[in-house]
Amino acid sequence: KNSDAPELLQQLPLEIINNIPEEGLCVYTDGSRDDRSHTGIGVYIKRPDGDINIKMRNPNSCSVFRSCSPAS
Repeated sequence: KNSDAPELLQQLPLEIINNIPEEGLCVYTDGSRDDRSHTGIGVYIKRPDGDINIKMRNPNSCSVFRSCSPAS
Protein backbone atom coordinates (compact mmCIF):
# COMPACT_ATOMS: atom_id res chain seq x y z
CA LYS A 1 0.00 0.00 0.00
CA ASN A 2 1.08 3.58 -0.50
CA SER A 3 1.10 4.19 3.25
CA ASP A 4 3.70 1.46 3.93
CA ALA A 5 7.34 2.50 3.98
CA PRO A 6 9.18 0.87 1.01
CA GLU A 7 12.29 0.29 3.15
CA LEU A 8 10.24 -1.69 5.67
CA LEU A 9 8.63 -3.78 2.93
CA GLN A 10 12.09 -4.64 1.56
CA GLN A 11 13.59 -5.38 4.98
CA LEU A 12 10.86 -7.73 6.24
CA PRO A 13 11.50 -10.60 3.76
CA LEU A 14 15.26 -10.39 4.44
CA GLU A 15 14.65 -10.68 8.18
CA ILE A 16 12.44 -13.71 7.64
CA ILE A 17 15.00 -15.39 5.35
CA ASN A 18 17.90 -14.64 7.70
CA ASN A 19 16.02 -16.18 10.64
CA ILE A 20 15.54 -19.57 8.94
CA PRO A 21 17.58 -22.10 10.95
CA GLU A 22 20.49 -23.72 9.11
CA GLU A 23 18.80 -27.10 9.43
CA GLY A 24 15.67 -25.59 7.87
CA LEU A 25 14.32 -26.46 4.45
CA CYS A 26 14.02 -23.76 1.74
CA VAL A 27 11.86 -24.35 -1.33
CA TYR A 28 11.90 -22.05 -4.37
CA THR A 29 9.42 -22.47 -7.23
CA ASP A 30 8.93 -20.88 -10.64
CA GLY A 31 6.87 -21.28 -13.76
CA SER A 32 7.79 -19.60 -17.04
CA ARG A 33 7.33 -19.47 -20.82
CA ASP A 34 10.06 -19.17 -23.45
CA ASP A 35 10.01 -17.27 -26.74
CA ARG A 36 8.48 -20.31 -28.49
CA SER A 37 5.56 -20.35 -25.98
CA HIS A 38 6.81 -23.52 -24.26
CA THR A 39 6.00 -23.49 -20.55
CA GLY A 40 7.64 -25.32 -17.70
CA ILE A 41 8.13 -25.42 -13.97
CA GLY A 42 11.16 -25.52 -11.74
CA VAL A 43 11.54 -26.43 -8.09
CA TYR A 44 14.75 -25.92 -6.11
CA ILE A 45 14.91 -27.39 -2.61
CA LYS A 46 17.85 -26.38 -0.43
CA ARG A 47 18.52 -28.96 2.28
CA PRO A 48 21.36 -29.41 4.76
CA ASP A 49 22.06 -32.91 3.39
CA GLY A 50 21.95 -31.94 -0.30
CA ASP A 51 20.00 -29.80 -2.71
CA ILE A 52 17.31 -31.00 -5.13
CA ASN A 53 16.65 -29.36 -8.50
CA ILE A 54 13.57 -30.37 -10.51
CA LYS A 55 12.75 -29.04 -14.00
CA MET A 56 9.80 -30.13 -16.10
CA ARG A 57 8.40 -28.98 -19.44
CA ASN A 58 4.61 -28.73 -19.61
CA PRO A 59 2.35 -29.79 -22.49
CA ASN A 60 1.98 -27.21 -25.28
CA SER A 61 -1.56 -26.37 -24.16
CA CYS A 62 -0.40 -25.15 -20.71
CA SER A 63 -0.56 -21.42 -19.96
CA VAL A 64 2.01 -19.60 -17.82
CA PHE A 65 -0.59 -19.26 -15.04
CA ARG A 66 -1.26 -22.97 -15.11
CA SER A 67 2.47 -23.59 -15.21
CA CYS A 68 3.01 -21.63 -11.99
CA SER A 69 0.20 -23.31 -10.04
CA PRO A 70 1.78 -26.79 -9.69
CA ALA A 71 5.15 -25.26 -8.86
CA SER A 72 3.76 -23.52 -5.81
